[in-house]
Amino acid sequence: ANTINPVITPNLGFDFVKDFAPISLFSTLPNIVVVHPSLGVRTVQELIKLAREKPGQLSFGSAGVGGTSHFTGELFNVMAGTNLVHVPYPGTAQAATDLLSGRVQVMFSPASTVLQFVAEGKLVALASSTLRRASVAPDLPTISEAGLPGFDTAGWFGLLAPAGTAPEIIDRVAAASNEAAKSPDVVATLAKQGFDMAGGSPEEFAAFIRDDLAKWERVASAAGLKR
Repeated sequence: ANTINPVITPNLGFDFVKDFAPISLFSTLPNIVVVHPSLGVRTVQELIKLAREKPGQLSFGSAGVGGTSHFTGELFNVMAGTNLVHVPYPGTAQAATDLLSGRVQVMFSPASTVLQFVAEGKLVALASSTLRRASVAPDLPTISEAGLPGFDTAGWFGLLAPAGTAPEIIDRVAAASNEAAKSPDVVATLAKQGFDMAGGSPEEFAAFIRDDLAKWERVASAAGLKR
């Protein structure tokens, strides 16, 4: 949400780019596109076809306005030329509950919330949202592979410091963060929750943030969500 809030909230009281110094991207959390079985689709292309045939009649639930699950759905609408209607909930669990009941038909959700229901046959997983396949679901294609080339979104977690922090401190913390991201125990623990480890330099993290902000700016403009 750090790269979405500046796009949809004009008076945050701080500048996410100017007021912080990127240290390192630690991990990412892909979303999984899941649908209720009654929808009768098994692939991203089938979902796109059905959504185009029924504009405004299918809905996707999210954990709230401005979150990654919301904007992943909006990016899907923009790239696929569909009109899945957004239904925001107070949290992921509430959205998943209504998806399981069929009240909403689609969700772009962290794997930890929905894969257990996929295994039980209560939901159908179509694809993951990142360019690389999610480590927690390696047999699941990506949305990019499945029909929308270049589609790439994820929740992300990284370290930042106040702007003006000494470069040697930034580099020291980045090195420690990257080392932790390679720890087998850390990797195994976070993988169970659906996280993919990242890492990288402060410069790479800064470029990642700029690209993410630009992407969500385009999506918000196309979806009419800018304020």
